[in-house]
Amino acid sequence: MALIDVGGLKDSDGEVFKPLPPAQYPVRIASVVVGETGPQSKNPGSPILKLTVKVSEGEHQDRILFENMLLPDKSHMDAGQIAQCVARIKRLLNACGIEVEVDKLDTDELMGAEYLAVVNIKDNRNQITDQLKLS
Repeated sequence: MALIDVGGLKDSDGEVFKPLPPAQYPVRIASVVVGETGPQSKNPGSPILKLTVKVSEGEHQDRILFENMLLPDKSHMDAGQIAQCVARIKRLLNACGIEVEVDKLDTDELMGAEYLAVVNIKDNRNQITDQLKLS
């Protein structure tokens, strides 16, 4: 058995994992991963953009939020679903001040980008809504 040092564990109240109060928060994208939806999702096997964002200022600075966005996939989606995916990604890019002149996106461009995220609570978990705003 291994004994590991987890400094502060005894005195922690778990605040990092409690939902943030619903509000708008300035956030910075900390990581971007392209993955695939799981077998139980509405669109199993579809490509997904997984963002980890950190609140960048204020009382909740450094709190972490997660945002998943389906990527367009002709093999798993109809034209309407594809249009919704494209529109959502476009809103994220606009909120981050990123202009894309072709139909390709370099995920590295998202790293460190900042925007104003609207956070709501759904099923006792934070959810960044689709109302992305410029920071």
